[in-house]
Amino acid sequence: MKRILSTIEIIGSFARDDHEFEVCASAEAGFDEVKSQLLLDLDSFVRPVDNRSKEKHLPAGWLPRKECLKESVSEEDAVSLAREIFHRWVGKVRRSVPSPIHNH
Repeated sequence: MKRILSTIEIIGSFARDDHEFEVCASAEAGFDEVKSQLLLDLDSFVRPVDNRSKEKHLPAGWLPRKECLKESVSEEDAVSLAREIFHRWVGKVRRSVPSPIHNH
């Protein structure tokens, strides 16, 4: 399995109880050369914007559930397909964010 993409996009931020949080979308993609298959894990989470503590992902019921996709694709097209799918995922996560949260 060859790793081809690992990315996080910050969707928005909000404050609660004097703490700042970010809403994020992420993707981890690999390419299975034997099966010519893109394997893509899409996730969304809330994390504190605190550099002093270890990063932790907090649950938020309004965010989409994690998705794991498999797509048959050539190795040449795998990265661009992974980016395209991630771009759509970011849109889905953005649409799920409640309106009081500041969107980026």
